[in-house]
Amino acid sequence: MNSSVKFPCPLNPEFTTTIIYSTHERYKEIKDAFASAGYAFIISEQKQIIIDGLVIEKEWFTKEHLLIIQAHELGHFTLDHQQPFTPDKEREADEKGLEILKEHNYLEAHRIFQEECIERWKATPTIT
Repeated sequence: MNSSVKFPCPLNPEFTTTIIYSTHERYKEIKDAFASAGYAFIISEQKQIIIDGLVIEKEWFTKEHLLIIQAHELGHFTLDHQQPFTPDKEREADEKGLEILKEHNYLEAHRIFQEECIERWKATPTIT
């Protein structure tokens, strides 16, 4: 397995998505960022989405989940969110991510993400 994989983000070709696996030489340095950010984080000024390879290896993970993570991170970018990310900012990024998925016609990813948002926020997102 490669220690990292880079590819253009299908939701915004200006962005590069990089998956960093635990075998990567710098993974130990980066894993603290994953610990605080979750599955991924965005480096806005470099237009990069960095995803933890450990989530990719989960049995339940699908290509739709990859799109969901990218959409959520692009939501932070689009909304010009700055650290720290509060629960309100996370919810806004989720809602913007739903909108991005729908705009790009990734309807299965949108459906899965909407269900995840309802579970996470105990409410239907304002963007459906």
